[in-house]
Amino acid sequence: MASDGGERAATATSDNLGESYSARSKDKSLSPKEREAALYFITAENHLHEEQADLSLQNAEEALTRFRQLGDEVGVIDTMRIIIHVYIFKDRRKEANKMVKDELQRIRDGKDSRGEGKMLLSLAEVNTERRGYKNREDAKSYAMEALEIFRKEGDRKFQAYSLICLLNINMKWRGDKSVSCQAALDAALEARSLMKAIGDRRGEALACHGIAVSQIRAEVNGAVIRGSPGGWEAAADESVQLFREAKQHKMEAFEKVCIAQWNLGRNPRKARRLAQEAMQFCQEKKSRQESAALG
Repeated sequence: MASDGGERAATATSDNLGESYSARSKDKSLSPKEREAALYFITAENHLHEEQADLSLQNAEEALTRFRQLGDEVGVIDTMRIIIHVYIFKDRRKEANKMVKDELQRIRDGKDSRGEGKMLLSLAEVNTERRGYKNREDAKSYAMEALEIFRKEGDRKFQAYSLICLLNINMKWRGDKSVSCQAALDAALEARSLMKAIGDRRGEALACHGIAVSQIRAEVNGAVIRGSPGGWEAAADESVQLFREAKQHKMEAFEKVCIAQWNLGRNPRKARRLAQEAMQFCQEKKSRQESAALG
């Protein structure tokens, strides 16, 4: 996820499934290998949240091996999503693209609709940026297809993730910026509503970031859109608060850096103060966003 108004800020993303896998890791009715696989999954996701990509990948691969041995397709797909997010974070998108396509073919052969949706979403996320405009066009189709699957399945969390992916695609879209920025804002608002309904604070914070970004993008391009109450400032402040409540401190640092960058052209003195505060916070949380705050 990038800041758009300050492209140097970027952070790792995940599906935030740790709570459900934590329950599995403690479920005595499951076999030791099932509990062990769940524990590796939790550890991988936690390392990803801390921007520790290599440790996340190591643990995800351990989880993936066990889920495959168990024939646990849900575990396999969820773990593949962690691995793909690590590859995106490390900008290994070409490798990730091949990996997802191979897995998608396997899933389609098994007729797993929800798994197919998750891999289509992964393809969309991989190709959203740094892969050229043609791949971005494909990414939009993948995300729309995934969204349709999740709507049929009634999966609100992954509907929201698909919408967040679509808003990111619209941020990079060519053509009329009023159209693309409005589409991005509408997707972000719907994603926030879905995440709020299921009580996912981290997901809601991501959507609030999108609400802010879409309005920043419109402002930068002189595009007229129907904004949200309080504008981008209110959405960004809400994002910071939600990340804090969810104890997602690296994401909180990311949002603070974004706010500082977004203020550069409006109020340089305020931007410098916010950047200094963001840099101190990043140092405290050992976040790689520190260099972006300095820039």
